[in-house]
Amino acid sequence: MSSPEHIRSQMLMKQPNRMLKTFLSAAGASALVFSFIDLFYGPIETKMVGYNLKRQVLGGILLGLGMNAGGACPGTVLAQIGNALKEQHWGNFKRAIATLLGSFAGAALFSSQHDRIRNSLGGFGGKWTLMDVTGVESYWKLGFPFAAIMYGIVLSVSNIENMWNSNLLTNGKINKFSFETLKAESLEATETSAVCGTAIGLLQAPFYIFGRVHLGTSTTYVTLIEPFIRNAYTESVSLSKNAFQVLSNLGIVMGSYFASSQAEHRLETAIVEQSDKRGVVEKYWRPFISGALLVGGARLMGGCTSGHGLSGMGLLSIPSFIAVASMFGAGIAAGHVENYFSDDKKKRNE
Repeated sequence: MSSPEHIRSQMLMKQPNRMLKTFLSAAGASALVFSFIDLFYGPIETKMVGYNLKRQVLGGILLGLGMNAGGACPGTVLAQIGNALKEQHWGNFKRAIATLLGSFAGAALFSSQHDRIRNSLGGFGGKWTLMDVTGVESYWKLGFPFAAIMYGIVLSVSNIENMWNSNLLTNGKINKFSFETLKAESLEATETSAVCGTAIGLLQAPFYIFGRVHLGTSTTYVTLIEPFIRNAYTESVSLSKNAFQVLSNLGIVMGSYFASSQAEHRLETAIVEQSDKRGVVEKYWRPFISGALLVGGARLMGGCTSGHGLSGMGLLSIPSFIAVASMFGAGIAAGHVENYFSDDKKKRNE
């Protein structure tokens, strides 16, 4: 699911929508974890992210453009590095490293200009949640229903895929074999995505219980450049204050390395071989720029795909819902625009 090809295909909303199903399952599992903690462990702190509409929309747009450009997010690029090392595919490894270097460049640029950005766009205001809107005091009373909605959407997406494919079969646009293949892929993607997404969401438990933090990755990039760019912003997320997240990000690389399967590698061989023929700009500069957009956008809006998308949404933070809508809206729009001009160019060359 973390491969650039899967992420770019999700921006085009292509079946079987693995990323969408994994993402929603992880958000649902996060809400389940937070609900159980709130119910049995003690009241959970839900006010995670401050509100700033301009920063959350603009940052989300930048991150979404980066997701489409490089097929990554601040966390999945780490998984891509681990996967490429395991498969010993050095072309993929170099592209992932280019994205990583771009991510550090984005972190450095944002950190060095933090005060100017804050003066121009403002800081983060009040931390606004659905509990504030509804007047419900106990998080779990909204957390459990939210989790059910997330898993319900995952099942609904699978059903919509099957209905769509059934319509194609009825209209003669695909044959019976293609229909059965698509149906099997949709079912397999739903099952594996739900399991993997749930496993990711369950990581909220040790993060919160032992570290009093939430899942997130983009702050680590700022933490690691703090020795080179020292100001009040970078010092606020220095290694001594953010060691838990830094170690968890290292764990993403290691986990991806050990979990990578040869089967997935074989399935993507044709795509990888085709991508190896691309020029230097497509291979390295595009991932580098993607990385800069990813982390720059994430820091601008105060969280990344996992910080806002899993932790923030799981905690029912309204700024996080805005950020997630902005990032995926921008990514999907950019993907379709790029695909349109790519198809148009192919037609003109025929």
